[in-house]
Amino acid sequence: MRHRTLWLVMALGSLLGSLPGAAWAQNLGIRDVPLKPWTGFARNWDWTYDALHRLVVSGLAGRVVMNTKPMSRREMALIIADIVRRVQENRVGEFDDRWDLQDTLLNLMEEFSPELRALGLTGFGIKGEPPRTVELKPVEFLQVRGGYTSNAATDLENRSGERLSQGASGRVTTSSWLEAGGFLAAYAQPEFLIGSDTYGGRLVEGYVKGRAGPFELVVGRQPLWWGPGFHGSMLFSNNAVGLDMVRLQTANQITLPWVFRDLLGPLKFHFFFGTLEDERTAFPRSKVSGGRLDMAPFPWLEVGIARSIVFDGDGRPELHWYEYPRVLFFGNRPGTESSKYAGDNRFQVDATLRLANIGKYVPFSRDAELYLDFGWDDTCCESFLIPLKPGAIAGLYLPNLFLSPDTTFRAEYSWASSLQFTHAVWQDGFSRKGQVISHFEGTSGEDLYFRLTHRLDPRLDVGIELDFARRGRTQKGLEFATQELRRYVGVDVSYRHSNAVSLSAGARLEWVKDRDFIPGNDDINQVYTAALTYAFEPTIGTGRRVSLPPDALRPLSPPPRPPDPDQILSWEYAAKVAKDGWAVATSPTRWTAMEWLIAGGVAAATGGAMLVDKEIRDVTQGHRSQTTDTVANVVTNFGLIVPAAALAASYVAGEVFGDERAKQRGADGVEATILSNLMLVYPIKFLLGRSRPADERGSQDYRPFNISGSMPSFHTTQAFTAAAVLAEYADNPWVSAVAYALAAGVGWSRVHKDKHWFSDVVLSAAIGTAVGKGVVYLNKNRRESRISVVPLTDPDTWGAALQVKY
Repeated sequence: MRHRTLWLVMALGSLLGSLPGAAWAQNLGIRDVPLKPWTGFARNWDWTYDALHRLVVSGLAGRVVMNTKPMSRREMALIIADIVRRVQENRVGEFDDRWDLQDTLLNLMEEFSPELRALGLTGFGIKGEPPRTVELKPVEFLQVRGGYTSNAATDLENRSGERLSQGASGRVTTSSWLEAGGFLAAYAQPEFLIGSDTYGGRLVEGYVKGRAGPFELVVGRQPLWWGPGFHGSMLFSNNAVGLDMVRLQTANQITLPWVFRDLLGPLKFHFFFGTLEDERTAFPRSKVSGGRLDMAPFPWLEVGIARSIVFDGDGRPELHWYEYPRVLFFGNRPGTESSKYAGDNRFQVDATLRLANIGKYVPFSRDAELYLDFGWDDTCCESFLIPLKPGAIAGLYLPNLFLSPDTTFRAEYSWASSLQFTHAVWQDGFSRKGQVISHFEGTSGEDLYFRLTHRLDPRLDVGIELDFARRGRTQKGLEFATQELRRYVGVDVSYRHSNAVSLSAGARLEWVKDRDFIPGNDDINQVYTAALTYAFEPTIGTGRRVSLPPDALRPLSPPPRPPDPDQILSWEYAAKVAKDGWAVATSPTRWTAMEWLIAGGVAAATGGAMLVDKEIRDVTQGHRSQTTDTVANVVTNFGLIVPAAALAASYVAGEVFGDERAKQRGADGVEATILSNLMLVYPIKFLLGRSRPADERGSQDYRPFNISGSMPSFHTTQAFTAAAVLAEYADNPWVSAVAYALAAGVGWSRVHKDKHWFSDVVLSAAIGTAVGKGVVYLNKNRRESRISVVPLTDPDTWGAALQVKY
């Protein structure tokens, strides 16, 4: 009776506590986005989580916390609104080059159009009207789901405790919700099941939520997902039936004042008290409590810290509800199992590294995410913080595999220690109705998971997954008994026939050893599922539609800019190098009289140098000593490394700080190096096969088709190539003088060390200078093209225009 009274008090407190905040309320939907893929196009939750996650990983959203679910529609809408404003106001320059994200953003804008309109946003992609003050949807979704297993009943991980009976089974589920003015919401998802060993109804999810300013209070049954993992979590996932709980949380990500704003970034906090099931062997109706803090100190880093504790229950020393908070401080001390404040503690620390626009450097994915989730049960050293035998999840997420906006890839490996999810007092372990609340692998478990998805068209999505898992029990005394080994390959398809009708189907082939932890219970099982979902459009509403005054916004996104040919490690750059190479190779057909005269002068100078090659060698070798060798080594290294490092640093600085000229300088230097080597240095070396001075065969000895030939000098060519590029970009003649002086020093050192003839160096200097200057000239003409594409920035206009400079 005391528990029912507690829930009633909490529910009334939720509603009444929300009413004073009505003055702060925005007319936004505060109901949570479900951890259920109603219409498909996702694995463990609604498709909007994955879509928003893609934008966050790309860097468009700045600093955002995403690893605590569920998120409310209001919370998602605020993040999307910020992205849209940043794009519309041209504060996100990267979006110009990220047209692979446009469909994702437009789909989210369409889904959250009512909330975006309530926030005052208008423009392309935002449809419909803001919500009414009070709205009711008696039936949001109606889903009929069927399943078939050939040989054994099967648990479907991360499906809120869903278990398919052997043979055919089915279920019918619906969702309904109520929203009132952005400060009150209610949601329900009942389900009716039919199967060989299951028949009846259950409440999958149902809650009442109230919001007062920046805080929300939720009362009811809901699944949680804490952490960055995709196939499981070290603390809470939707693997088991949702908890019956009271939850206090921030309504959206918030920032602290003063230095903490920049130090910690946006924060999100959750805290709850919940109840486990009556059917537990040890202490039925045990309580579970937990808290989590997320922060994003950098746009590329999110960190989460969480703790949970199981305590109380029927048969334990009586503990009043107002004493629950004391458990958090006294329930972690060793040797206090007999105390009413004792508890079973668990901890979680996770970090997510988001790498945006790495496709510039690694052509496997435009963006990537790496994450690590540590979890532990027991501690050591008389502290409740120092972990003892932690488990972990390590994962990789590529949202645009091979630079394709339609292909995603995930790889995740996890392991649980022999201490996780068990306890000597609460002997059922960290489970609900027989299923682990966190990672389905259980105690001493292990899981290796891969998933590849591809969007064939906007209405059709296909996923393929592989899983290799070892599952352990969480019951005390059985954790080291028989474990279940399960391997499967699966495929799933999502199809959206219309806005109202969606279909999804899946099939998996399982190889299971010791199924349900029964030795020798091995089988090969076929599992098939199919679902038909109907989405009801109309809502019942009353009250005027309220929205904030719209801002003066420009169109959603400017017209696409041409691909950047100065982006090294891109196909555009490779195409430009090939095109410029052809221009260099065919340039003699376009030379003017002056250019032919210069070419003739180079040929004459090289020929003249050949006449004195022997004499110059005799002089340099006659004055050679250990000291001059040391100087020659220093000059060679310095003359090669400094210009090359300057060009590399220029390119990196251009990328990091958005300096186009610096980026172009570095890109031209790389291109000139490639062309001088591939087109001139190595072909001439190979064809001439001139003997080196140290070979003692004379300066006129040629052995064609020998790649190690002396003419021209690779080192000298590279030094003069870099010097020419730097000189062309330099605004100071002293920079040019120093660059060419270093290059000349490299040429001298090659002669001094008896590696090349003097004529080799003369020709090499001419080649490097000509190619370096030629590449800069070709790119300068391209960059100064008189025709360009410009956006039309009138608020009522959508499009682009060609601009011609006169």
